Amino acid sequence: MRICVIGNCQAESQRILLDSTGLFDSFRIPPVHEWDELDVHFARTAMADCDVLVTQAIRDDYRGLPCGDKQLARFLPAHGTVVRYPVLRYSGMNPAITIIRVPQDTSLDPPVVPYHDLHNLAAFAGVARTGSPNFDATMQLFLHELRVREVAHGCVEISDVVAAAPRWHTVNHPDNATLMELARRVARRILEVSAGYSASGAEAALPQVHDPGRELLGGIDAPEDPQATAHWGVDNPRTAWVDHGTDIPVDQVWEAQREFYRQYPDAVTEGLRRHAPMLRALGYDA
Repeated sequence: MRICVIGNCQAESQRILLDSTGLFDSFRIPPVHEWDELDVHFARTAMADCDVLVTQAIRDDYRGLPCGDKQLARFLPAHGTVVRYPVLRYSGMNPAITIIRVPQDTSLDPPVVPYHDLHNLAAFAGVARTGSPNFDATMQLFLHELRVREVAHGCVEISDVVAAAPRWHTVNHPDNATLMELARRVARRILEVSAGYSASGAEAALPQVHDPGRELLGGIDAPEDPQATAHWGVDNPRTAWVDHGTDIPVDQVWEAQREFYRQYPDAVTEGLRRHAPMLRALGYDA
């Protein structure tokens, strides 16, 4: 069965794991945020020979290109179908680590690491912290957003796995265990919706997903909050950023990113607006 797997940086990991079952034929497609017009043309051509489009929900005309999941699905053959899986965002061991899109350039990343620390953002903006962090509340924020995405787009569900407080690399880079469980569920959904498979047969034929022997999204590891790791029963929290095996002190990242905030004040405004609920759960007067 030919599948095309499309999405952000998590898509290739899903493709590798689905390919490990031996049931699906696929090939690498670059992350959609890297696409240009040639990539759109390539994807449309690939759709014509695809039995199942496995995709995250992508809005129409994403980054000015006709590459939304519904736009691409129009190029599937008559028997083709779509299986959606959710964009994954979770940082339970340090809920302050997040992503902020600068309004004037949503592709712009901060220096050193492509993530923001809400503690640094709040300190830069002078936001007071008069409360204590509530890690049950931070977890509920992550789960609420994930469940909204699951329901809104009819995605394969994975929020129950996130609710068990896994230890991820960063907010958008899950560990292999989470990715593998998602791939198992995606494989089940593919079989259930594909012509020639009954629901019971799909369950019986559910293939095994094999661990690739390396962390698929482990290039960068975020520092962890000792209070959060203690709350979730995780030992030996990371105290620094780790970029492909090299430790980067947190204060080095903070200093570089404060200069970024001076250059892009809209990033501060947007971060405080978008992440106000998380800041409040962390004890800030946001």
